[in-house]
Amino acid sequence: MVGRVLDDIAEDLGLVRVQKESNAAFASRAAYSALRFWMQAFCLDDGYGGVYGIDGKTVERKSAAWLETLARSYPDIRRWFGGDDRAGIKRILSLMVSSRNLIVTDEGLYRCVTAHTEWISDDCAVLSGLADPTDPTKPMRANEIGVDPLPFSGLTSAVSRQDRIRRQDPVHDQGSWGDGSWSDGGIGNVVAGKGTRTARIQPLDERHCLLTLNAALPSDTKAARLIGMVSWPQRSATDALHRVFRREYTDVITHILKLEDVRVR
Repeated sequence: MVGRVLDDIAEDLGLVRVQKESNAAFASRAAYSALRFWMQAFCLDDGYGGVYGIDGKTVERKSAAWLETLARSYPDIRRWFGGDDRAGIKRILSLMVSSRNLIVTDEGLYRCVTAHTEWISDDCAVLSGLADPTDPTKPMRANEIGVDPLPFSGLTSAVSRQDRIRRQDPVHDQGSWGDGSWSDGGIGNVVAGKGTRTARIQPLDERHCLLTLNAALPSDTKAARLIGMVSWPQRSATDALHRVFRREYTDVITHILKLEDVRVR
């Protein structure tokens, strides 16, 4: 039954196996993507249709319970997400807030927001907010951004205009992803100083690539947040150095890394 659930999740989101990917690795990757939608569903379940939201500990607890159900058939999921310390869950929850898939109210409750496109740079936006997981790109089409969305990768879909058109809605400049307001809570890897960072992008198969960083990007940068949203950690849910992504995102990721003075090989 659990295997069928993961198959359905993968099919709904358009996820396909990386060449030579094990069942456990694919299950972990599918669960990682699905948690975006489950966390939003948990926040809607506040007894008031999502008007108030729920506290972060409850989101973590419900997420851990859902993963534990999957771990009955795929025990490696438990290890991949960090076991009892919920490190992977906390990392995804932080990304959900930094990308405005969820907001934290003045009372400290986590609440869903409506589907919208969140601009990261003047030529790239990601889908944020409450979306139908069977058609995660629909709000992008409805907003008439003008280009076709890229396929679902990691936790979301994105659109990119390589001619770097000017952002049409200057309101998004306020409190942008680069404002330093997000922290990964100490989860991650050693961060290299500016000017010493390098990245390597290698094809894994015809649909996927692997990004390898020599050190983790500072978590308050746009590049770290974009890569966190449009890629999957490879070795564990907190792996900031090895990220798998759909090949269609190669130009987007390369561009934003170069904006952070990361040398891409």
